[in-house]
Amino acid sequence: MVTVTAILDSWTSPTSPDLQALGGESAVYDDADVLFSGPHLAAVITTLLSRWQQLEDPDRAGELIVDGVSKTTRLLELQDSLDAILERPAFLESYGLRLSSALLGRVPQRDSDNRAALAAASLGGALRLELGGWAGQRLAVAAALQAVSESENELFAVPVARLLGIAYEMWRFPELKAAISRLELAPAAAEDARHEKAIASLADALGAETRDALLTGLETAHGLFARAGREDSAVFRIGIEAVTAFATGGSAAVGPLAEDLTARVRKRALGYFGMNPTWTSPRFDAEHEWVRLSWLLAGAQRSGEGIAPETIAAQLFKAYVASRTLNLTMRSSQGRGISALVEPAIESELLHDAEMRRTVLAFLGSSAVAEEDRTAADRLRATLISGKKKSMNWSTRATRS
Repeated sequence: MVTVTAILDSWTSPTSPDLQALGGESAVYDDADVLFSGPHLAAVITTLLSRWQQLEDPDRAGELIVDGVSKTTRLLELQDSLDAILERPAFLESYGLRLSSALLGRVPQRDSDNRAALAAASLGGALRLELGGWAGQRLAVAAALQAVSESENELFAVPVARLLGIAYEMWRFPELKAAISRLELAPAAAEDARHEKAIASLADALGAETRDALLTGLETAHGLFARAGREDSAVFRIGIEAVTAFATGGSAAVGPLAEDLTARVRKRALGYFGMNPTWTSPRFDAEHEWVRLSWLLAGAQRSGEGIAPETIAAQLFKAYVASRTLNLTMRSSQGRGISALVEPAIESELLHDAEMRRTVLAFLGSSAVAEEDRTAADRLRATLISGKKKSMNWSTRATRS
């Protein structure tokens, strides 16, 4: 008799086989002990999930899937299995909570390199489940995230720094930011932790309700990005410097900033998306938003006209959001799942108003306005510009270099 394991050992297609190609559902269960502990875990899980609605015994399949994910010692099998599972709403609706508990149970087990990597992948899976609304264990996930120390294994610390940044953007628990600070003391994760701490400070600043609070928050974030040392840290730093250049009357410096920003965005384009985008990869228009910021700066220098700092900050906000948007399978109110792009949980009325003003001014000055309305449009545009200049009562606080 040819076993399911033997079939998978000889399988050469890049995709998982159909359930019937494996001999049917019962054949998978007969070979379960080997399949769910070996190198074919992800393939078997993908195969079962592809026929989930037609399975004769979905309860047994569900138990085996959760058990396999909770016990596998192979990092790639765990990662590939989670990617397959987290795109299957029907499974998540029934097993999301159980899967979350199983994954969280793996997190404390990180006393070796392999276990540390498995713990990080498990914690990432639990966070994805929670952000998608499938588990209802936010406090448990947050507690697991913040229970980190400066002595963490680098295979755990580096990916978890990113997870902490994501969780803070979505939930704003101060304990999460404190945990990021602890990872700054872990040598291998220090650079990533500094970047995520800067991102957290930028998120706080961009949600400010007043201009003074915005400037103060940006000053803090600028110092952290300057220390982080990553290429994407430098891009955020330049964006902040552009805001403060207009806020402090130093707009003559925006030309070099625009050139530097354009060069860095081009340089990091592949690093943005890589060859295999993940759930944390930036939106595909993220690069465009950064380029728009550089165009805005370059245009201001060419025209010699000032731009309200909040207008620059609004474009920085758009670039930030595009860079930090997540790709998740979300639970709907009916229990179904939808693939969604989930943005950081920030609402900024200050920057929204600035973006609206910019849009209206662009329209009033464009050829889209009918000729018979041109005079009225020009008057309205002049009034808005005049009002904008009068409202630019920015602090002269400068960002430290």
